[in-house]
Amino acid sequence: VGVDDTLHVVWSYWNSTSLVTKYTQKPPNGNWSTPVTLSTTAGFAGNLFADDGGQVYVVYRDYYMKRSINGSWSAEILFARDYSSLVSSVSDIGPDGVVHFFWADRDTLVYPPLDRFYHRELLPDGTLLIQEEILPGEATFGSGMMDVVVAENGFYLFYGYPAKYYAYRNNQGIW
Repeated sequence: VGVDDTLHVVWSYWNSTSLVTKYTQKPPNGNWSTPVTLSTTAGFAGNLFADDGGQVYVVYRDYYMKRSINGSWSAEILFARDYSSLVSSVSDIGPDGVVHFFWADRDTLVYPPLDRFYHRELLPDGTLLIQEEILPGEATFGSGMMDVVVAENGFYLFYGYPAKYYAYRNNQGIW
């Protein structure tokens, strides 16, 4: 739900030749818009959220797209290097307008394989900060399933399969 109570929906489906990701919206007292195709190549739509200025973000796999308040969509923007072994990704926007991307990459060059965790921030001005590996001592096989809650004082990252661990980082970067 956007700041003006507009409902935003994104979904993905397989059409027998490619994975299609679509978007639609419904204003509070209006009808659903005609669905728009966002991608026919990217992964499943993972997250959808809006900032306080009315921009909508759709995040899937290691890409995001942004819809401006005038309704135009950005191109797909890569927020992580193209991981062929990406296990999962989650994202959320904080009260300060900073978008937080998290993902797990399966490192198959070691045995047993490890899921390594990464984080990157998108500032309100569009600047993508340098990605960082997070929780390096927590990397284990099968731990890549994640969820995140961004709060005013930091964020909570939930991980593991089944989800059984969490870590907290404050706004000063201290875990």
